Amino acid sequence: MTNVLVVDDMMTQRKLLGDILVSSGFTVIGGAKDGIEAVDLYQKLRPDLVLMDIHMPRKDGISALREIKLLDPGAKVVMCSVEEAKDKIQESIKWGASDYIVKPYDSDAVAMTVKTVMGTHSAPNRDKLTPFFEHVLEESSQEGFSRDEFIFFRKLIYDRSGLFFNEGKRLMLYNRIQKRCKTLGMKSVYEYYNYLASGPNRDAEFVSLYNIITTNLTYFFREEQHLEALRDMILPELRDGKGSGQIRILSAGCSTGEEPYSIAIALLEGMKYYRGWEMKIYACDISQDALKVAQEGVYPLDEIGERVRGDILESYFVRRSKDVAVKNEVKRMVAFYWSNLSKDAIPQNLDVIFCRNVMIYFDDDEKARILTKFRRALNPGGYLIVGRSETIYALTEEFELTKVNGAFVYKRR
Repeated sequence: MTNVLVVDDMMTQRKLLGDILVSSGFTVIGGAKDGIEAVDLYQKLRPDLVLMDIHMPRKDGISALREIKLLDPGAKVVMCSVEEAKDKIQESIKWGASDYIVKPYDSDAVAMTVKTVMGTHSAPNRDKLTPFFEHVLEESSQEGFSRDEFIFFRKLIYDRSGLFFNEGKRLMLYNRIQKRCKTLGMKSVYEYYNYLASGPNRDAEFVSLYNIITTNLTYFFREEQHLEALRDMILPELRDGKGSGQIRILSAGCSTGEEPYSIAIALLEGMKYYRGWEMKIYACDISQDALKVAQEGVYPLDEIGERVRGDILESYFVRRSKDVAVKNEVKRMVAFYWSNLSKDAIPQNLDVIFCRNVMIYFDDDEKARILTKFRRALNPGGYLIVGRSETIYALTEEFELTKVNGAFVYKRR
């Protein structure tokens, strides 16, 4: 059993993180609202792990980390922040942070990080870091954009796609654009900017850029409570309301296809004994590379085997030597297509929209516009499902928050 101390100056964040940890099988033995309380509770409780926010009043997270590591060099501490700032990460490494989690929290990513850290040495051995932390270290190795360069690129990308990169993403954006410059044989980011702004192949190049600046972290049955709510509560409601006909679902930001295929399997499981229904899932993403993987529907066996129940694996996948393929019965339900969610139209007369961990790429104004688009596309009483750690509160009054089978979802008013 892993005993965890949660440290954050916001009570709502402490509770959210605590709920994620408990639901993942860990024990939360205490909570602290600042670094002073964190050091005091660490001495009293001696937890196996500390999850600690960086930006707090009185004493910040890194100061508390430093004191805890001086008290106990073997302490395991994972830092948490909305800001992927190079100096903060490097300082965390200096004082022995075990890993780093970015807000808003994703429940499965938190659980995976905790399990990984508890299976590693307490010292920040680069070979033992989780993939995210290693990725951040790599992207902290260069100076990056000047402030003006960053603003120019950010505006160009925002105007074209609606994707918004805050200051904490400056270095990440620089490194990925540098890789693109190298691929194209360009000598500077200025040359690449001009190519994007006015080059003859700028439309195609923007698509290539989207492939490298968006993150495609996903897996089958992610945040499974949402899929259980769809299968056990929303589907019966749709069946009773419609009698027969078609069920239409959108997976917005579908990445490499695990989400829409998981939705399709949930539908097939929930509709086993009902005939005369057509079930259609529309799945879109801005990354063509991700969509190619999704359309192929083939995934590594070692990745799928850990997350998919044996009976589901046998029913809906074909095992091969080193991978598994989604069966045609499932693939036929999903229509993949490229789309810029901010700019393009979406299918209409939808019953459910999944848009999980996607709107983090947009600013509040763009989020509000997308939510209005979703509301218009949904049938009366339709459902919008966002990531567990996301909220649309204060962005719109067009949806009502409701709890369905233990999962929070939004229902069109």
